[in-house]
Amino acid sequence: MSIVSLLASLISFNVWIYSALKFLLGFFRSSVGTCTLVLLVEKVGRKWRFKVGILAFVCFSTGFLCLPAMAYLNRGREEEALRILKGIVPQTGGDAKLASRLLEFPSKQEAFSNSGGMYSSIGRIFGKDWSIKRISAVMVLAFGIGMVYFGMPLGVGNLDFNIYLGVALNALLEMPTYVVTYLLENSKRRISLLSFTTLSGVFSMLLCGGVVVSLRVEALKMVLELASFFCACCACNVILIYTMELFPTSVRNTATALVRQAMVLGAIFGPVLAFEGRKSDLLSYGVFGGVIMVCGFSVAFLPETHGTILCDTMDQQENKE
Repeated sequence: MSIVSLLASLISFNVWIYSALKFLLGFFRSSVGTCTLVLLVEKVGRKWRFKVGILAFVCFSTGFLCLPAMAYLNRGREEEALRILKGIVPQTGGDAKLASRLLEFPSKQEAFSNSGGMYSSIGRIFGKDWSIKRISAVMVLAFGIGMVYFGMPLGVGNLDFNIYLGVALNALLEMPTYVVTYLLENSKRRISLLSFTTLSGVFSMLLCGGVVVSLRVEALKMVLELASFFCACCACNVILIYTMELFPTSVRNTATALVRQAMVLGAIFGPVLAFEGRKSDLLSYGVFGGVIMVCGFSVAFLPETHGTILCDTMDQQENKE
């Protein structure tokens, strides 16, 4: 991941090399967090499972917190970025015409208004009825959480609030979620997830409610956005640990990866909904709230895992159930 990232900065002589390297960067990055989290949890006993999981989340959020600071230090350099992009696009032919259209920056007003082991473990997961039911339910839940967790911060610019401060507040808000998650170590997983997804949905839908819109209080909108994002972050923390408790060691890494992919699938809709939110809050925050609430009810199809001992094989897991 690091080597490809460095190459993207050094040898991106045209847009095709840049795109290919960015694709590889995402490909290599996709499994790093999942493998690290699973490895940490498997290295410790039940007593420390939540603690080391939270530590991994803290490191992730620290990186997230660096982004608005980096963006703020490099703000206002659109012309320099445009010159760099123009230098790597084709200069002749149909591609040049397309590239020139893509590189036309709209004004802010216009923009605002207008291997075998892997596959064998997958086979084991989908080879038993109880496992299929379990992975399906948890992936549906992850889809709704991922849509809000990754998508909601993208819509901060639609709230008439300082975008740098808004993103920084969203990043900072992840830190207290780890404290909350730690305090919930002895709580039921299903109740915790249902509570967080429901509250996140309610706060999100209030953003497009008539009272908030009529008051046009930007600070109140930001508070509701932060409250919804906070609950989604807590749900994201809990579901990753919950997933590792739902599946045995032989398929745990694959199951967690599938859940992460379901979250990323939900994230795909985030930019689209954030863009539509420029026209109407109902098309962004209304959808965010409705989806995470509906997906949250999939916990009804999952067993409670609080206080359980992790199993090693599918047969052990099935016999324990």
